[in-house]
Amino acid sequence: MSAGAIFGAVLVATLALAAYCLWAVHHEYETHRKLSMTTVAAAWAFHLLHGVLTCQAAWSSSWPLPVGRILSLAAGIALLVQGMGLVLAGAVGLSSFRQLSGLRDETLVRTGAYRLSRNPLSVGWAMALLGVGALGRSGLAIALVALYWITFRVYVTLEERHLERLHGDDYRRYKTDTPRYLGIPRRPR
Repeated sequence: MSAGAIFGAVLVATLALAAYCLWAVHHEYETHRKLSMTTVAAAWAFHLLHGVLTCQAAWSSSWPLPVGRILSLAAGIALLVQGMGLVLAGAVGLSSFRQLSGLRDETLVRTGAYRLSRNPLSVGWAMALLGVGALGRSGLAIALVALYWITFRVYVTLEERHLERLHGDDYRRYKTDTPRYLGIPRRPR
């Protein structure tokens, strides 16, 4: 089997996994008010497969972009470092792997990276992958990051509805005070 065929098969599997994850998250938040281990494992698998695909596309410079080497190197390193910094800051702000994975959501975290973004892990991951794509000057890697962002954008609306049901006015205030993606927080009320 050729490298292109393997890449295509993994891409199809990743897209199927993304669709399953979005369906399962919606279903489980609506019916059980929490995520199952199966859904969390599928979400981790999606992130892993998507990350591997993005790195592979960047490594092979698939769909080469007409960007100078110095510019792509500077932008790629900046995005990769800042993105991974945001991921690490978001992970440190959580109390456990279960909370990081969405299995524990009874505590609303609003400190550290969660003051700058309601979703620092996903925003940071997208930034880091965008940096990888820039380093490889790969249009395919950038397109895969766009696919990740679309998936994340659908997921975040499901999660926000769930958190609003769970935390009520406290979450609504947090939504008002803190940017969904990244930015300067409003003064807390």
